[in-house]
Amino acid sequence: MQKATPIITNFTAGEIDPRFHGRVDLSQYFNACRTLENAIVLTLGGAEKRPGTYFIAEAKDSTKKVRLVPFKFSTTQEYILEFGHNYIRFYKDRGQIVSGGSPVEIPTTYTEAELFDLKFAQSADTLYIAHPAHAPAKLTRSSHTAWTITNISFTTNPFTETGKYPSCVAFFEERLGWAATDNEPTTIWLSKSGDYEDMTTGTTDDAALKFTINADGVNRIRWMIPQNFLFIGSVDAEWRFGGATSADPITPTSVNAKRQSANGSSNVAAILVGDIVIYVQYHGRKVFQFNYTLETDSYVSSPLTKLSRHVTEGKVVDIAYQQEPDPIVWYVRGDGVLLTMAFYSAEKVVAWSRHITDGEYESVAIIHGPDEDEVWTSVLRMDGTKRYIECFKPREFGVKEDAFFVDCGLTFDGGGAQAITGVTQANPVVIAYAGSDPINGWKVYVEDIDGMDELNGNVYIVANVNAGAKTFELSGVDGTEYTAYVSGGTFQRVVNSVSGLDHLEGKTVDVCVDGAAHDEREVLNGEITLNGYHNKIHAGLHYEMKLQPTKLEVQTMTGSAQAKTKRIEALTIRFYNTIGCKAGENENDVKDLIFGENAELFSGDISMEFKGDYGTGADIFFVHDQPLPCTILAIMPELAIHERN
Repeated sequence: MQKATPIITNFTAGEIDPRFHGRVDLSQYFNACRTLENAIVLTLGGAEKRPGTYFIAEAKDSTKKVRLVPFKFSTTQEYILEFGHNYIRFYKDRGQIVSGGSPVEIPTTYTEAELFDLKFAQSADTLYIAHPAHAPAKLTRSSHTAWTITNISFTTNPFTETGKYPSCVAFFEERLGWAATDNEPTTIWLSKSGDYEDMTTGTTDDAALKFTINADGVNRIRWMIPQNFLFIGSVDAEWRFGGATSADPITPTSVNAKRQSANGSSNVAAILVGDIVIYVQYHGRKVFQFNYTLETDSYVSSPLTKLSRHVTEGKVVDIAYQQEPDPIVWYVRGDGVLLTMAFYSAEKVVAWSRHITDGEYESVAIIHGPDEDEVWTSVLRMDGTKRYIECFKPREFGVKEDAFFVDCGLTFDGGGAQAITGVTQANPVVIAYAGSDPINGWKVYVEDIDGMDELNGNVYIVANVNAGAKTFELSGVDGTEYTAYVSGGTFQRVVNSVSGLDHLEGKTVDVCVDGAAHDEREVLNGEITLNGYHNKIHAGLHYEMKLQPTKLEVQTMTGSAQAKTKRIEALTIRFYNTIGCKAGENENDVKDLIFGENAELFSGDISMEFKGDYGTGADIFFVHDQPLPCTILAIMPELAIHERN
């Protein structure tokens, strides 16, 4: 028998296709997972349970799909647009924009079936919109509540009728570019330099221009991405479009298009990550990166789904890029599964994971938030009867009480503890306080009073608030026989029920109270009732993080241990900011790891006797099923390997 203590130090290859489970010759094998669900791979290497989503609003018409689109006016004014069947609604600061008590809304001519074929390009307060069945349009913002959409009045409308409407739009070298009408699917139009709505062609350097790519067949343009060149994806190829030479600006007399690769693109918009274009291939299954290589002095496409072909089996229908706190590309599959790809090309991090919820994701969009980028989704929920707009909570949550790990959830926040400055020995007891004013009828939890400690650790009803004098009574509490108050103490608002959960009516929800897991509750009449009183409560739909590394591989004296009988005897896991976790040989046989008596955020190593079965697998499976945080940094098994006689 041989002993071995391998270590898994990172998960930067993400969840790999089952057909790669035998490739122990690949370096990525040792950083990969067979299962990685509801977890995000950090560019530093660990795997972190994804945060939950906050319920924002129901879509206008739950019987029809919506598409979420970012509108980035300035660093402090960014919006999410809900494009629905013949309308747009607006969101900001994790809330829906309303005016006069109703959602701000404008009509459009775009139907549900056309939403995911729309293409966009933005300049300041104007969003240009392309669709081959509609005249080019622009959406303009005047204020939070004032938006208008109009067809563009071009100087010299080339887009005058059906068949002549472009399907792509992008800015390039101070020009507004359009491409791919039904009549001319491989043609590009660029506006006059500095005048986006003047399409008057000519021979002067600043004149508008028209150029048709010399492509085989009907090689329709699908997307355009501006960089040092205008990169173009078409049905059969990827192109570099610019001046006659790489150093020349584009002009009517200096223009050139060169094919760079021949993979072909789907109609999903490409995105730019740093200086790398990421796009989805024609059939919606493969994802490629398109970037410059010094070796060939050209732009080449290389696959990002090579090791993880299975993750896109439902076909990619939407895409968005999150830069902070880690570079992550988010994808929506046609079957409602959400994907993330942690992507850091400098360190060759390409880590796919799948995200499952009680519902089906349909669209994703990302804008800047105050501390990190906000990820917004539209989700079909409630057994297919409701479509909700939701926003992922920040991954950097701070203290455990703010950890939000439920989906489509809401929070009751009773506010921070308020300082008590005096207590009277009276009937009823009168509390003097500093800070904001409580409200009559509130229930408050009192603690840390020095002197009149009979009050500590109990919940009371607030009565007769005197905001001017900064006092209130504890209803029905006779303090005449209590010990005298000395100093200190705090009170904070608490509740034993949460209302406002009508959007989850009839659902059984996970509940987190003051940073600890509470028993599940069923939502009845929009409300849940809790055990005891609590100050901060999160309630929403359940989801679980699951992580299963690849089969352990170590070299023995006679070669690989893959086919040898072996057994995991003990296991040590390195965690970061984690509360609770389960581990075992498979998903159906996991046991709680012992983190200690107090449910506090834990960073460090936890060891367990594993007592796995003898076999050739030596499998490890992690499940985190509480509405709490979990980050796994490293896995250190103790392995007993039996050599054959």
